[in-house]
Amino acid sequence: MVREICQDLEKLFNNPALRKRYALQNQMDRSSGSIMDNIADGLGRGKNLEFRNFLGFARSSCAVLRSQLSRTLDKELITPEQFKDLDQKCDKIKAFHVQGSVFKCSRYCLKDHC
Repeated sequence: MVREICQDLEKLFNNPALRKRYALQNQMDRSSGSIMDNIADGLGRGKNLEFRNFLGFARSSCAVLRSQLSRTLDKELITPEQFKDLDQKCDKIKAFHVQGSVFKCSRYCLKDHC
């Protein structure tokens, strides 16, 4: 799911209007990368408590990305449909945090969802 968010954002970055907003585009790229990196970092720790902590960091980065997406929507740089799709994917990351454990994440990530 996180990889999908990053891939969807890359497609959005091809929009000339958004490309002109380099700072916003860069923030969105860093936020989405932070989500993915925190999940990977927590998974690499191999302990449930540390993994849950890093899922919390990923969740925070997801909230930042949502804020950036809202600003992007308000500036009419993305469509409401694009916003809704990415927002729903962020919701799934949030739900994943609530039920996360190393074993569950290992299985989840191996299915190319991370």
